[in-house]
Amino acid sequence: MNAIQDLFAPLDKDYCLLFYWLTVVNFIFLAVAGLGFIGTLLMLFRGKITMMSAFYSFLMILVYALMYFQSRLFYSMCVTSNMKAGTYGMGSPSDSLPAVAKQASGAAPGAYRM
Repeated sequence: MNAIQDLFAPLDKDYCLLFYWLTVVNFIFLAVAGLGFIGTLLMLFRGKITMMSAFYSFLMILVYALMYFQSRLFYSMCVTSNMKAGTYGMGSPSDSLPAVAKQASGAAPGAYRM
């Protein structure tokens, strides 16, 4: 049963770096999509592509902007969380999932107290 709980347990704060790099990669994709959209607009005004292609190019910018925002939001939440780096899974009594949830709910202002 403990092995199953470990599959769904919170990760250490060390994994926040993953969200940081996802934010960087998504920003690069967003910049490339923006340049592609500018090129699409130029081709649209020259009559080489249809309006639907320009719309799809705009949707690509929208998707990458949302992905960038989401990864940046997750990174911000991860960095400002009250979990300490490298502490989960060390076998301490406060390491169980109910104890972690109780500690997290106690730290949140106005949160439901367990």
